[in-house]
Order: sequence, then C-alpha cells, then structure tokens
Amino acid sequence: MATQVLLKNVTLAFPALGEPQAFGEGEPAYGAKFPIEPNSENSKLIEAAITAEAKEAWKDKADTVLAKLVEDGKVAYTRREYRSNKTGEPYAGFEKTFYLGTRNATVQPSVYDQYGEPVVGKAEITRKTHETAIEVAVNLDGTGQSACHTGVGFFDHMLDQLARHSLIDMKIRAKGDLHIDDHHTVEDTGIALGQALTKALGDKRGIRRYGECHLAMDDAQVRCALDLSGRPYLICNLDLPTPKIGTFDTELVREFFQALATHGQITLHIDRLHGFNSHHIAEAAFKAVARALRNAVETDPRKADAIPSTKGAL
Repeated sequence: MATQVLLKNVTLAFPALGEPQAFGEGEPAYGAKFPIEPNSENSKLIEAAITAEAKEAWKDKADTVLAKLVEDGKVAYTRREYRSNKTGEPYAGFEKTFYLGTRNATVQPSVYDQYGEPVVGKAEITRKTHETAIEVAVNLDGTGQSACHTGVGFFDHMLDQLARHSLIDMKIRAKGDLHIDDHHTVEDTGIALGQALTKALGDKRGIRRYGECHLAMDDAQVRCALDLSGRPYLICNLDLPTPKIGTFDTELVREFFQALATHGQITLHIDRLHGFNSHHIAEAAFKAVARALRNAVETDPRKADAIPSTKGAL
C-alpha cells in the first residue's frame, strides 16, 4: 500500500486538477506543484515517505537506487527551487524552497473542499467581454437547484428548466447589452455554461457519455440525442413557427444550443417531431436536452473507473 502523507499549510501552485495541462513540460497531464520549506515538518514527512517506499520496493538496494533516481530528477520531491526554463529565475513563491511536483497523464486527482466534500463535478467560469459579463457555477452531482438571472425573462425560465431536469445545480449571473438586444447575453451564457460543463466533467471518467430523450409537452414533442464526445456538432431542427415568444427572439434558441454544444464539446441533435406552439416547442427542447444531459453525465456503475471511449480519451 502506498504511503500516505498529510501536508499542512501548503501552497498549491500550477494546478491542473480539472483537466490536463502542459505547462511547458511535454504532453498535457493532471498535476500541481507545492513549495516546501527545507527542514520543515512537511519536508521531513515527505522524505520519510520516500525512504519508506524505496525500502519497500528495493530492500537492501534502496539507498543506491534512490540516489540514482534523485540524480536523474525522477523523484517527485526536488531539493532545489522551481525555476523558469526561460529566465532561470525561481517562480514567485518558490524562492529558497524545495518543491513537490505531481503529474499523471490519465488519472484525475480527487479534490475536496473544507468540509471534506468532493468537488469533482463542480466548476465555476467567469467570462467578460465588451458586451457581457457572465458568471456560471455548476455542480453535476446536484439536485437541479437553479439561480439564473440574465435579465431575459423567458431565457431565465428555460435555464431553470435545464437545471431542474438535468439535476445539475446551476448559478448563472449575466449582465449584457440588453439595450441593443438579447443576442449577446443568450449566446455568451451558452458559451460560459458549455465551458463550465467541460471543466466539471474533467476527463469524463466513469460517465455514461450518451443520453437521449423523447419529451412531450402538450402539442409539442421534441427528441434529443447527445454525446459528450469532445467533438462539437449541432443539428437543430426545431422550426419555431413564430419569430418571438413574448419579447424573446425565437432564433436565439438555436444560438444558445450552438454555443452550448461548441463550448461544452457536445455532439447535440435536437428535432421537433410535432408542435405548433413556439413556447411549448422551445420549452420541450430545453427539457429534452436536460434529460439527455442527465443521462450522459451520470456514473455508469459497470464502468465507473473507465473513460467511455476505445481511444482512451475524450
């Protein structure tokens, strides 16, 4: 069994916890760096753990093998400052310290909040442009709670449906140039929400990946099929019969789903099978997407430890 070490009062730097990143060190990977004060209690704990693992693995040859690994830079704990390859100077916060580096190309680290609750499946995104300011927070393992305030009434109603029926908690705050029209606010919300979903899903290990739903709402029936494939594509055949729902431009329904699919890296198909009321068709579409998304992000109990692709990555 691997030796476990609990470090206290450490600084987390260069985190790649939600998705792999390169940081100039070859192929993208999960990981982080931790500056460690020499001769500190944390340093002693790390040194003791490394020695214990070496003795377990190599017995009497442990000292010799470990010394060679340290010399070759193949031990996670490095007894020097962490320096920039470009300038040669230590990074801020790493002056006069050793550092612990973690790196794994395939296994996403477990992260917990201050209450000991796992935060995998959660993400926050802030997006600001000259046209909009969007803040989005999602929790894939939620109960469908929503607090969506975009200034566009019908759109808020649709976002509430998306949260409620996907069981994904969503907090969305948007301030946009509504004095022009609703377009930038709706589209940019779709962009930010898609980015948040991508971040929360991480490497997508253990999820079902695919989802589908036929959803009826009065006169309307809408079918949605989606794949969290990493390959964005939208087929949207809703053909809303009126140009507006109240003051909301119906063409913005497609704009939202286009942004969501693109930045959520979703292959998304939405088709109206029946319907003549624009409100019913649009709402059925949001609910169908939500139900399909709920299926896709849920854990597959038979493959909870596997990425759902023969490629080994999504």
